[in-house]
Amino acid sequence: MNFTSFTGKVTFPVLLFLSIQLSGQDRLFLENCVSPPVPQAAGTTLCEDIGEFEPDIVIGQHASSVTFVSTLTNTVNWFGTDSYFYKKIEIHGRLILDEPLFFFLCDLKMGNNAEIITLGENHLFGQGANYFA
Repeated sequence: MNFTSFTGKVTFPVLLFLSIQLSGQDRLFLENCVSPPVPQAAGTTLCEDIGEFEPDIVIGQHASSVTFVSTLTNTVNWFGTDSYFYKKIEIHGRLILDEPLFFFLCDLKMGNNAEIITLGENHLFGQGANYFA
């Protein structure tokens, strides 16, 4: 074989190694799939810690609303999953997860009769999210 007459392109794979430092709470999340606890002031409730709640997003209009994740129009697609980042969200009625849903550092207030129901293998993911009623 004569390599001097080779005219094709040669492709070399390039590996990129990144290093990040994880805190103890981040490691706990990655190892055990649990959300790290949010520090709370002694003797206060989560509602008191969050204070005045003015939602950025309202899901469902009233206590008997039924909303499917697949119909939400204000989510961000993050690796194929409907997601909310850094939002204050109020849920009314029934939220049905017909697709996975991810909350990252969100405050979720559950209104009267609010429910979150999963269908099939769909899951609700929350990283650093606060849920309260």
